[in-house]
Amino acid sequence: MKRVLLNIFLACLPVVGASAQKLVIAHADGTRTDIELSTYPCITISSDSICVLSSEASLKWKAQDVIRFTYDTTDVGIETVQNKANVVFRDGRLVFSDITDSRSIQIFNVNGIRVPVTLLRQGDDMVLRLSDLSTGVYLITAYGRTFKFVKP
Repeated sequence: MKRVLLNIFLACLPVVGASAQKLVIAHADGTRTDIELSTYPCITISSDSICVLSSEASLKWKAQDVIRFTYDTTDVGIETVQNKANVVFRDGRLVFSDITDSRSIQIFNVNGIRVPVTLLRQGDDMVLRLSDLSTGVYLITAYGRTFKFVKP
């Protein structure tokens, strides 16, 4: 009965948006084991042991060594810019306000490789012409923050 209820509990934990969810197993010795829910862990509880079988691991503990099961949601860190970073999209360009040094803006492709771009100064703004970029997904670091940009 415990196994059925635990499997139903885990099936009701959908992966939400841009977050990584984990099954967290707390042990009596103070350590913990984290298992990504995306690996579909299956938990079997018997009178003397607890087994977790997933697509990546097969783990087994004595029942008295496991204190509790919980799950943890961790934000992966990419968020939508809500004009707090002084970046706007205007006339096919990204406009960065209040930046005096173009080196403080870095653009990376999804493979983590820095993309060389030319930023133009227009008054107090730095401007990136989107026509300079290939179609794809980019990570832009500016104002001490990193955000995602998609060029269609």
